[in-house]
Amino acid sequence: MAYFGKLYKRGLDVVRRSRLLTYWIFGVRVHDKVIRFNWDVTTLVLKKAIDLHVQDGGRDVLEMGCGHLALLAQYAKRSKPHNRVVGVDIYEEFARNAAENTRLNDVPVAISHSDLYAGVTDRFDYVFFNPPYVPTRNVTIDYPLTTFSGPDGTDTIRRFLADSHAHLKPGGRILLGVNCFHVPEQRVADISRESGYVVESIVRRRLNTARVFVLGKNTQKGKENSHGDAV
Repeated sequence: MAYFGKLYKRGLDVVRRSRLLTYWIFGVRVHDKVIRFNWDVTTLVLKKAIDLHVQDGGRDVLEMGCGHLALLAQYAKRSKPHNRVVGVDIYEEFARNAAENTRLNDVPVAISHSDLYAGVTDRFDYVFFNPPYVPTRNVTIDYPLTTFSGPDGTDTIRRFLADSHAHLKPGGRILLGVNCFHVPEQRVADISRESGYVVESIVRRRLNTARVFVLGKNTQKGKENSHGDAV
């Protein structure tokens, strides 16, 4: 079983590095890169969530943690062209590279450097985020804030949800992507509710352990609907 797990991971890593497959899936050309991988399994579910839940037409959209390619921000702009889309990332090198990729792709997405909302003043109709959610380990990796987030993997999720209240427009929505292999689905739902949000929907894809939690502000405590989109 461990052998097949390693084989699966190696195959997935090859797919995640492929510029051709990235273009085929997201319609975005990859130019310069900072790290090897272009996306992860959570990115795929966030793409589906954008298709299902982000409306086009004058909306303000933020990709939090846009990474070194701003892949989803570019996809969101191309698929919903009448919206204003911006992206931010905690790593300055990622933000610079993402901005260059959007320029080379001729996709009008504004990219800047920010630790969550520290450099953000606007309010948004939609904020989507693929945060770090792996419990911190005693290993050294490049750009650890893309991966690790506290003893149980939820530190960044908690900070992000607390800070998002001030940056959502009335009726605004958060699309929070989490690989529930690392943080259980019920745990993410509980943290979302504790942080003052209603879990309106959970987006899934077949054979994928990631989930996207569609969250709205909880303006009426106790009245909540939680269901799953197509499996």
